[in-house]
Amino acid sequence: YLLKEEDPVGTVVGNVSRDAFTDTTHSFNNFTFKFFTTPSIAISIDEFTGVISVQGRIDREAICGNSGGTIGGDVAVYPVEFFRIVKVIIVIEDINDNDPVFGQDRIVWEVSESSPVNHTSLIIGSAIDADVGYNSVVKYEMTKLANEVTKNGIKLVLIRPLDRESVEEYFIRIVAYDGGSPVRSGAANITVVVIDANDNKPNFEFNSYEVSTVENTPIESTIARVTAHDPDAGPNGQISYHLGPSSQASYGDVFRVDELSGEVIVVGNVDYERGSENRLLIIAIDGGSEPLSSETTVIIKVEDVNDNAPQIVVNSLAASNARVAEIEENQKTGTFVCHVTVNDIDSSTSGRFSCSLIDGSVGSDGDDYDDGEYHIVSNQVFDRESSPTQVILIKCKDQGEPAQTTIKKITVNILDVNDHAPVFLNSFYETDITENNLIGAEVEVGQLAAIDPDEPPNNHFRFSFKQTSNLAFIPSEYFRLDGITGRISALVSFDREATPQFSFQVIVADAVSEKMSNVATVYVSILDVNDCTPVFTFPSSSNHTLHVYSNARRDKLVAIITASDDDEGAN
Repeated sequence: YLLKEEDPVGTVVGNVSRDAFTDTTHSFNNFTFKFFTTPSIAISIDEFTGVISVQGRIDREAICGNSGGTIGGDVAVYPVEFFRIVKVIIVIEDINDNDPVFGQDRIVWEVSESSPVNHTSLIIGSAIDADVGYNSVVKYEMTKLANEVTKNGIKLVLIRPLDRESVEEYFIRIVAYDGGSPVRSGAANITVVVIDANDNKPNFEFNSYEVSTVENTPIESTIARVTAHDPDAGPNGQISYHLGPSSQASYGDVFRVDELSGEVIVVGNVDYERGSENRLLIIAIDGGSEPLSSETTVIIKVEDVNDNAPQIVVNSLAASNARVAEIEENQKTGTFVCHVTVNDIDSSTSGRFSCSLIDGSVGSDGDDYDDGEYHIVSNQVFDRESSPTQVILIKCKDQGEPAQTTIKKITVNILDVNDHAPVFLNSFYETDITENNLIGAEVEVGQLAAIDPDEPPNNHFRFSFKQTSNLAFIPSEYFRLDGITGRISALVSFDREATPQFSFQVIVADAVSEKMSNVATVYVSILDVNDCTPVFTFPSSSNHTLHVYSNARRDKLVAIITASDDDEGAN
C-alpha cells in the first residue's frame, strides 16, 4: 500500500480482506483480522472489515530516516480453520516537509591575506535534508567568492588576492535548495576573517622633517616628533623608532629617538660650532616576524648663541701654542716677540672681536695684517740683569650679546747676552803668611771672589796675575794662582827679615771675552817667627874698650851695653 506521510487520522491505507482474498466462494463476514505484531507506525486494522487506517501522525523522517520509507507487517486472519498470515507492505510516500539544514548555520573562517589564490579553500559539510528523493538537496547557491561541490560537501575556494587593509571581513551566505514543490531551502552564514600578514611597511607622514633649536638646549628637551603609520594589524602594525646606524654614531651623544612616541630628545650638548645643521636618519620598524622598515630624515638647524669667548693662540720662536715667549736683551725697540692668532668659533657678530694690550703690558701690538692675526713687538730695550721676565696681557672681546672676553697672559723671558764683565767682591785683599813656610802652603786671602751677573755660560770667568813691568818682582815666581777657584798658594819659603810684604794685582776676566775684566790688589804680609838671635852692637868685636876716669864717682855711668834682633815684636 502507498501512504503519504502526514495524511490525516482516519485515512484508509488499504483493505486486506478485499485485496488479499479474491476467492468469492467464501464469505468473509465471519473472518477477523489482527496485526500479528504491533505496527511500527500509527496505523490499525479493523478487526472485522480488514481495513487499515491512519491512527496518528505519520512522519516518514521520524519513522524511516534516510531509508526508502517501506514498512512491513503481518496480518493474521481467523478463524482457525481458515487461519492464514497476510504480509502487508506499506510504502510511506515522502512529502517535502523539511528544510535543508547545514551542520553549522554560522561559520567563521580565518584566512591570511597572503594566502595563495586557487590553492586556499574551506570545506563545509553538505546540507542535510531529512526528505528523500527530489525533496532532498539538489543545488547550492552563494553570494560571494567561488564554490564547488565535493563529495565531502561544499568547498569555498579563494579566487582573488585578499587585502586585509582594504577589506577585513567577508560575509557569505550559502543556500541549499531541495527539489520539492514548493522548494524549501536552508542557509549557512560564513564570516571570512582576513588575518593580517606583514605586507605593509611603515610609512612616515613626511619624507623629511625640518626643525630649529638653539644651541645649549636643556637636556631631555623634545625638539621634534616623527610619526609613521602601518595599516597592518597587531604586532605587524606596531612601530618602533630608531636612529640609523650612521646617525647613532655621529649624533647619538646629542640626540635620541623615543622608540614608542618618535620624539627626538636632546641628551647631550647641542653645539652650533659642532654643526649648524644636523641630519638625523630615523628608521621606523614594524613588529612583524620578518620586520619591514622605512626611513625619514630630520634636519635640525642649530641657532648660534654667543657661548664662546675668543680663543687666543700664541706662537713664538721658541714654541707653538705657548704661554711663554723670548727676546734677547739689548735688542732695539720693535723687535719681534711673538705671533698671536685669535679666533671666535661663534657666527655673525658673535664671532667678531677686537684685541688690545692691557695697560702695563710690556710690548706693543703691530698692525693686524690678517684677520685675527697680530705681531707682538718690543716697545723698549730690555736688560735681563734688571728684570729677567716681562708680562704681556692680551685682551680680546667679541661683539656678541652678552660680550665674551678672553685675557691671555704671556710671560716673556729676556734672554741673556754676554754684556757684563766679572767684578771682584773687593777692590783689594789683605792677607799674611808666616815666614819659613812650607812650599805650597796656601795663602788665605779670604779666597779671591768675583761675580758676573750674566747667565751661564756668559758668567764664567778666570783669575790670573796681572803682568808687571817690575822685573825685580814677578808674582808668578813667588805665588801660584788657581784660575778657577782663585786660591793663592806659596811657591817659595818666605823670609820676613828679607821681604816683610808683597803686593801684586790680579785680574778676573770673562771666559769668552778676556777684554771684559776687572783688577784687584792683593797685599801679603810675612809674619815673623823667632828665627834670629840677638847681636851685641856694643861692645862689638871692633869696639869693646871702655874708658873710665880714675876719679869717677860711685854709680857713674861708664857705658851702655846694646844689642839688636832682626825679628820683630816680642821676638
